[in-house]
Order: sequence, then structure tokens, then C-alpha cells
Amino acid sequence: TLTSLDICNNKIGDSGARCVAEALRENQTLTSLGIRNNNIGDSGARCVAEALRENQTLTSLDIRSNKIGDSGARCVAEALRENQTLTSLDICNNKIGDSGARCLAEALRENQTLTHLDLD
Repeated sequence: TLTSLDICNNKIGDSGARCVAEALRENQTLTSLGIRNNNIGDSGARCVAEALRENQTLTSLDIRSNKIGDSGARCVAEALRENQTLTSLDICNNKIGDSGARCLAEALRENQTLTHLDLD
């Protein structure tokens, strides 16, 4: 049973992130997903965020070094309000500005499971 998937550095872009998100919605065994450095933008982040609302097994998500901006960060923040399993999120080295960071910070008020957040 697959519990960890690392598909970093593959330039999957938003369309690849959409496919990963579709699989994540159905998957019940994956606990760690690495999709860093894949040219994922706001659209791909939105897809992954929507999957996070449904997935109940993923505990670690590495989505750093992509092209996610404030809009994508806002989607991830909304998902964090509902997600009850994610404990580690690395979303650093993206294009997130003040408003995106503020959305993530506000989501942490409601999220009770996240113990590691890297925005640096």
C-alpha cells in the first residue's frame, strides 16, 4: 500500500496538480505528498485545496517552490479550516504576499491539527 508519494521537480503544472488532486480525493492510504518545484500556480493550488477538504489520510504536504500566489494561498487556507488530518504544510518559496499569508494565519485559528507550517 502506497503511503508516500514524491513527484517533485517534474513540471506537472496546474493540469498535473488537478490530476493529483482527483486521485487524492479518492485515496485512503497516502499520508505524505511531495509536489514541490512543479510550476503549480493558483489554479493547481485550488484543486489540491479542494481535495484536502475531502481527504482524511494525508498528514504531510510539501507544495513549496511553485508559483502559488495570494489566490492559491486563500484556497489552501479555506481547506485548512475544514481539514482534520494535515499536520505539516510546507508552502514556502512561492509568490504568496501579505494577503495570502494573512488568510493562512487566520485559518490557523480554526485548524486544530496543523503543527508545522513553513511560509518562509
